[in-house]
Amino acid sequence: MSLILAGGNKDFLIVGADQRVLDKEGKVLSEYYRKVYRANEDMIVAFAGKIRYCEEVLGPVLEHKKVSDHPLTNVELTDMIESNSQRVADRIADSFDKDCFFGIIACGKTLHGQPRDSKRNPYFMHLYAYNGKLSVNKNMLRDYGIRWSALYGSRYNHKKVCKDLFSRTQTVSLEETKRVFNQTFHNGAKFDRTMNDKVLYEMIED
Repeated sequence: MSLILAGGNKDFLIVGADQRVLDKEGKVLSEYYRKVYRANEDMIVAFAGKIRYCEEVLGPVLEHKKVSDHPLTNVELTDMIESNSQRVADRIADSFDKDCFFGIIACGKTLHGQPRDSKRNPYFMHLYAYNGKLSVNKNMLRDYGIRWSALYGSRYNHKKVCKDLFSRTQTVSLEETKRVFNQTFHNGAKFDRTMNDKVLYEMIED
């Protein structure tokens, strides 16, 4: 599986992902597989779960960045991710993979035009997760409180560990949030063999 953590408030976003990939028998295929990408200057995407479906959902978004002279807005990109996620979910719902899991986190600035200030262009964090059916959770980050999301599929409760770490600190900055995330990855790698602590981060900060 994987561990993906995303967090932020009105001033910043940070997304971290481990890099381990296992086959269906649990054998390690790679310790350096990239699961977090910068879709553009103001948007980050990350994924966990069944790789073929995650790549199918995000492939058109990342390919668009490479080949297009007319980049889509972040709203258009998240609409593409949502429609791709629903299409994939509908296709596998009655297949042999119906009990698989895949999850996508997309976050960045809404970019409603000029001026590019925080009131007109607040950060967003969208979570698209399939586990028998697709669920969609959308948040806008309009204040200084930390909002965060986690994607993982192991029995180790990464979300509880991260929540406990956040509760012990007055976390309001990117640096403090990264410190909490680093500790979560470090702790998780000790007990969850589906992930490693070779973490890649992508960040956006005003």
